[in-house]
Amino acid sequence: MSTNRLDRRTFTATAAGFAAGIFATSLTGVSAQEGATPVASVPQGYVSMRIRTMGSPEARVAVNDIVIEEFIPDVQQIEGYGGYLLGDVLDDDTQSLSVLLVEQEANAAAFDALAAEFVAGLGDTPAGDVVATEQWAGDLLMSGYPTSTSATPVASPADPGLREGYAAVRIHTSLPGTDPRHFVPFATADFVPRLEQLPGFEGYLWFPIDGGFVAISLFDSEESALESTDEAVAWAAEFLQDYTDGNPRVINAHIVWAEFPLLAVL
Repeated sequence: MSTNRLDRRTFTATAAGFAAGIFATSLTGVSAQEGATPVASVPQGYVSMRIRTMGSPEARVAVNDIVIEEFIPDVQQIEGYGGYLLGDVLDDDTQSLSVLLVEQEANAAAFDALAAEFVAGLGDTPAGDVVATEQWAGDLLMSGYPTSTSATPVASPADPGLREGYAAVRIHTSLPGTDPRHFVPFATADFVPRLEQLPGFEGYLWFPIDGGFVAISLFDSEESALESTDEAVAWAAEFLQDYTDGNPRVINAHIVWAEFPLLAVL
């Protein structure tokens, strides 16, 4: 896959073309910031990400076991199900990362109801010791997946399940008056191909949120996941100075269980 470099002048000219409305269109399920011009990009899915903080490391282990055995089978039956990830946050042994991928935003409501029922059912058991939950959600506007030539043993088009690996999550804050959807075409053409060529690449998801955007990189080793963050931060510092301060919140997690069948067909 080509990774020809696009300089900042090219990016500025491209962005100006979109802002002029050359390829302007409406986006389903998202609303642009006031004064922003929507760009041509059709949402490929919807992402809901959570960080759940437990009262103890033991509680996290207990919840993981129950999630894998009892919760995930129900999640897989949700209409529009496109994937799910469960991971242990590396920098905090009481936190878990979960990522849901569905075809449409409406499908996420069923998951929210299922998750609320599941947490309530944990009751006063050690697994029920949930301290706090943070959530981010938005349309999947950029994604990547290993090709037949780049697939690793734990991630291939024939078997879209990930049973091990690492996730690097970057939560960016947008600069006032900007809309991250504007740079989606440029990032899709220039940044995503670079990420896909890093060793052990397993997947990539990007979605806008209120006040910013989230990128999730999946790799088969912690080293590669960390390298993807270095690559992303450097790229943002060079090309996205007008959109973000380049200082994202970074969350690294060891993948406990995951599959993203929707990514394999996008």
